Amino acid sequence: MVKTASARSRLGVVCCITVAQVAATQMTARVQRHLDAPFSIMWMHAALMVLCLPVGWYLRRGAPTVAPPRDIAAFLGLYVGANYAFVRALGAAPPSVVATVFAAAPAVVAALSRVRLGEPLTARRLAAVLGCSAGVALVAGGALEAPGTRAAAGVGFACVAVACAAAYKVEFGARFRDTPPAFALDFVGRVGAAAALAGAPIAAALALRGVEPPPRVWTRADVAIVLGGGLVDVAYNALIALGLSIAAPVFVATGTILAIPANGLVDALADGDAPDAAQAAGAVIICCAFGILASERPRPRPLRTEPPPDEAPLAAAAAV
Repeated sequence: MVKTASARSRLGVVCCITVAQVAATQMTARVQRHLDAPFSIMWMHAALMVLCLPVGWYLRRGAPTVAPPRDIAAFLGLYVGANYAFVRALGAAPPSVVATVFAAAPAVVAALSRVRLGEPLTARRLAAVLGCSAGVALVAGGALEAPGTRAAAGVGFACVAVACAAAYKVEFGARFRDTPPAFALDFVGRVGAAAALAGAPIAAALALRGVEPPPRVWTRADVAIVLGGGLVDVAYNALIALGLSIAAPVFVATGTILAIPANGLVDALADGDAPDAAQAAGAVIICCAFGILASERPRPRPLRTEPPPDEAPLAAAAAV
């Protein structure tokens, strides 16, 4: 596909990305209210990412380019760190809070791109980074004022997830510049398969030692929700690849921003857990910071028609 699809098609894909992200976030958060098994949940989601492989193979249409095993191993730690921290965050804080903090990832990508990719830290990017930092600080402050400490811990885990995911994206852009969506799907499928194989003995050990509930105490509903959330993650990655084929990466990434009010609405309707003034202000600031970042036009590059490397990893590796 080329990026000439209608505005309705592009908007439809972004809306589907938002729905998929909200569904996966809510399902993962709610199952942990009575099933304290974050590593096992992350492991099952990683195993289901193998389903991205046949989609990537189909879209690649016979092209032989795949990532070597050493690159899969290099990205494995960042992948597991981002996804495990994200699951832990959802087990401690409301989905709307976690989604707000995670929406700061594009600004972190912009900052890391200055160091890893040599991209200039322009005035707009600096404003976006500072704005997202202020927004996360407001969200964290609201969590600290909430009763108990679990919400504050959730914000901390969400920040770890943002750091790992941003590093994953920037390193992806550094190593695999200008790769098509088919390569991104194939790559995340292989990383997910490696995470599933490496994590199997860890998940078994945690269950045997009683650190996490063993499979025999999981209810059918638990299994259905965890597997359902994993399948939604797979659909999310496929939608990201589709979006990249018909729209600009920054436009595709707006699905992450739209997930903030969507998760907040679900939390308010389902749990009566409306965000306080500080969290709402933080969400607005992060959305404005993303708007500043998205408004910057890519610098012209000789003999290049693809997005610059700081934008490519923003959506091409959005699986993390």
